[in-house]
Amino acid sequence: MSFFNFDNKSNYIDRLTSLPNKNYYIDNLYQTALKMVNDIKKDIVWTVMFCDIDGLKLVNDLHGHTEGDMIIKKMADIIKDCIIINRGLSDGPVDGVKQKDNINEVIHLGGDEFVIILSKCNKTDAKLIKDCIYNKVNEDNNLLGATLSIGISDTMDIPLKDDIDVGNSKSVLTYIREIIHLADRNMYKDKNDLNFMTKDELLHHRLKCINRMGNQIGFDFTSDEAYLILRSIEDIELKRNRMN
Repeated sequence: MSFFNFDNKSNYIDRLTSLPNKNYYIDNLYQTALKMVNDIKKDIVWTVMFCDIDGLKLVNDLHGHTEGDMIIKKMADIIKDCIIINRGLSDGPVDGVKQKDNINEVIHLGGDEFVIILSKCNKTDAKLIKDCIYNKVNEDNNLLGATLSIGISDTMDIPLKDDIDVGNSKSVLTYIREIIHLADRNMYKDKNDLNFMTKDELLHHRLKCINRMGNQIGFDFTSDEAYLILRSIEDIELKRNRMN
């Protein structure tokens, strides 16, 4: 399936994922930013999502870089599938990044990082894509404990200056980079912030982390074993709180 319409140059294609690569990102960011700025002037919202694979280094260290590459490719496929599902894209050949006049770009920046740029998409719509990605990652038992963290920002987060000169590449590029940087910062919040989870969500999250840890070190914990480990961790947490 031809998912993206970009100049089919070998130096623009990431061979592992078949996605546009960092060369494409650098060389085409101004044109993407220009489309974004012109759309904002028409009150059309764009969203950027920044994705980072958690646990990839441990997979490489324990299982080798071939398995690590497999994880990167699987994550790329999951991201593409969820965009196809939620953006109403055809599963057959499509006319590039433009489908129903939407921009759908997933770029593999290299290593464990991806950036997603979507036109006519706000954070509510992007959250559906994010949930789809997380669900598919959680359902996949072949990721060797690796997960994804995703940050979202849209063009409502950083208002466009009324006097921006679309002919000035520096100011246009500065704007899109601010949106991307905000998505990156939000990704780190998503990675580390457990404060907004309910008690049941936190329990589920911790058990899932324990099972992933087991996968990463070659153990397949039973449910009882995972709960036993969790209780031990909670005992340590309680003792620390008492000391403080």
